[in-house]
Amino acid sequence: MVPPVGSSGRSALAVARFWLRLVALPVACFAFMGFALAQSGRADLRVEPLSPRLETGSVRTPLLSIRRLPNVVALPTHKTVVRAKALAALTGLPLERTCASVMNSRGHAVFEHNASLLLSPASNEKVLLAYGALTELGPTRTFTTSLATDAPLVKGSIKGNIWLIGRGDPVLASEDYVGSFVDQQRVYSPFESLADQLVTAGITSIEGKIVADASRYDDVLYHPNWPSRFGANGVVGPISALALDNGFADFSRGGQDMAGSGAPSSNPPLTAAAVLIDLLQARGINVDGGPDVGTAPKASAVIAQLQSPPLKDIAGQMLRTSDNTIAEMLFKELGASRAGQGSFAGGAAALGAILSDQGLRPSGMVISDGSGLDTANLVPCSTLNAVLHASGLSSDLAASLAVAGRSGTLKSRFADSAAAGKVLAKTGTLGSVSSLAGFADTTSGESVTFAIVINESGAEQYKLIEEAFVTSLLDFPGGPAVQSLMPLG
Repeated sequence: MVPPVGSSGRSALAVARFWLRLVALPVACFAFMGFALAQSGRADLRVEPLSPRLETGSVRTPLLSIRRLPNVVALPTHKTVVRAKALAALTGLPLERTCASVMNSRGHAVFEHNASLLLSPASNEKVLLAYGALTELGPTRTFTTSLATDAPLVKGSIKGNIWLIGRGDPVLASEDYVGSFVDQQRVYSPFESLADQLVTAGITSIEGKIVADASRYDDVLYHPNWPSRFGANGVVGPISALALDNGFADFSRGGQDMAGSGAPSSNPPLTAAAVLIDLLQARGINVDGGPDVGTAPKASAVIAQLQSPPLKDIAGQMLRTSDNTIAEMLFKELGASRAGQGSFAGGAAALGAILSDQGLRPSGMVISDGSGLDTANLVPCSTLNAVLHASGLSSDLAASLAVAGRSGTLKSRFADSAAAGKVLAKTGTLGSVSSLAGFADTTSGESVTFAIVINESGAEQYKLIEEAFVTSLLDFPGGPAVQSLMPLG
């Protein structure tokens, strides 16, 4: 029998426990309720009528289910579906001399055929160049052309020479040259601006020569591996740090398309100086001397300056119109900026180093020029694809590509195809090369990158097969959607 409270048989500790249970616990409960009411701001004592509630059980995915790795489930199926369609589209190609590669938006290869085979990419070399230039120089980089003198200015007259200094502007152009193109939405640096600035400065005469300085690059105008007809036919202009109108001394005054062409100057800096003299005299500024070529004195003071549009816009014009001259000037600029050599060799060393730095240069790849005119360039489809994926669909490089059936070198391709407006790509064409590489927007909403290169005599005949290959990718993924394989619950 338990002794009553206060009896001698119960200890003081037992008595304390008794009163703690009797008093302290109810007090703590009321204190907690008061705190909760205070936090809510008011006590709502209304009683709501009861309503039935349906409890639903959700199906949940076990911890070790394969659904925890949906991409692992979907990717093999996607590869199977894409492979069947892609191989069917490639029927008729010389498959042993063809490489093809397709990547999904996560960088996984979903189709490969000879993806690591080294082939000449033709103008898809410009994709590598654009990536290298945008990475090394930056999308906002501009190029400066300036006028400078070390002679005194006396009452509006310059008592000596003016130096026309070129720093590699690839789009330095006259109004006549720009006006000769069908597409007037061209990116260019207006050469006339330099003459206008001297008029604004109050200069009325030059008692000397206009001396052109193109010393930033070497004086090798054409790559030694190019056939001579490329220069003679205007496929590419002479490459100089000071090249006006793509280095052409004369050109058609109307109807030019894409990159344009013309009669090449044998001395682009000298031609630019001669054109400047004509512009100055047309504006009432007398020039006593003629045009010349040399290197400006270091103490020369700048009296006029022209900045080019940003590199991202220049790269866009290069890629959309496949402008070989712009490409080779950017190639030499990479050499000057990265390797200290404004030359073809310097450009090759610089671009190779940039791609190596980014882990995008496989063993055996050969870089010879920037335009792709040299068939000695050797690039696998996997590298073209990897560069596109590294850039991404929202990049300046992607925005610079031609649109299927809409613009640039793709304007007349895919015109009646489901791919029109859904494919951004760079074309490539030489006598024995046809290539296409870019981005495709699929019906699933996912973009894929692709590259296909064919090296075979008369390769241009395979362009419709290229287009069929790219069009076959629009239904990607063609298997179970990744979302349908996600964990349940």
